[in-house]
Amino acid sequence: MAASIRRHGVLQAILARPRTDRAKHKNGAAFEIVAGERRWRAAKLAGLKSIPAFVRNITDAEALQIQIVENLQRRDVHPLDEAEGFRHLKEFTGFSLSEVAQKVGKEARYVARRLALTNLIAEAKTDFLSEALTLSHALELCRLAPEIQRDALAACYESKTVFDQSQKTWVRRPDREKPIRHVRHLQDWIKENVYLNLAKAAFKKDDARLREDGLTCLDCPHRSGFDSGLFHDIKHGDTCLNPSCFQSKLQTFVQIRRAEIEAKNGVPFIDALRRIRRGKRRRSARLPIDRQARRQMRTRRAGDLPDGGNGQS
Repeated sequence: MAASIRRHGVLQAILARPRTDRAKHKNGAAFEIVAGERRWRAAKLAGLKSIPAFVRNITDAEALQIQIVENLQRRDVHPLDEAEGFRHLKEFTGFSLSEVAQKVGKEARYVARRLALTNLIAEAKTDFLSEALTLSHALELCRLAPEIQRDALAACYESKTVFDQSQKTWVRRPDREKPIRHVRHLQDWIKENVYLNLAKAAFKKDDARLREDGLTCLDCPHRSGFDSGLFHDIKHGDTCLNPSCFQSKLQTFVQIRRAEIEAKNGVPFIDALRRIRRGKRRRSARLPIDRQARRQMRTRRAGDLPDGGNGQS
């Protein structure tokens, strides 16, 4: 950039604002660069004494917004850095997802998928930054709960047997020396080991008793129907992507139902269950007799008719 500026000069003016804390600044600078610091540094290397600049009175919030947007518009920005930029912009300004998308000139679905990358566990972020993981792999992993991501990340690689000194035994570990498996392998692994159909769950999606924090399935970010932009590829809107939470809710639901049955019958659950089973056996034993009685009644009525019950005289 310095060589280009030396030849052509600074073609785009930087943006600066007056300093309110000039006395506190170490060099007493009168202005603070809001956007264009890379151009300013390159101009210094090129030996320029001055460069074009726009000076505006800008608040801290506006300055941060401009800086984030400028960084996001760089061509070489890594998707993780882009994701962090979107997150900072959203949290600092209070913008909605659609407002962030409008500010950076992207589709809302694009911003949603990038924001989800901030949910990657540290190990997955390391592999992504080192280019061991592709963006496609990262976008599949980030939608999963952290406790599931480790197993899903291991499924991205072929495995090898190594000796674990802490456990004093041979274990299987991901082989990162070999090329990563195609993302379709990860997608198939997730469908087989993660996806759960909430429509067939024993508990209701709006039951707030199943978690200590009261989070229902309807408000859970790991339900595909919660964010259509993030889970647009999952056709069933009630797919759960957090099996550990699903199983925990199921266990809690069973405990609640057990307590309800005991309270209703006034006896321990086992005794109440025996009563219910005995009642079912009694009802099932009466059914054949009832059917037989109905058949006899129909036969008797038909026999009362002349000519074998054909209704003709």
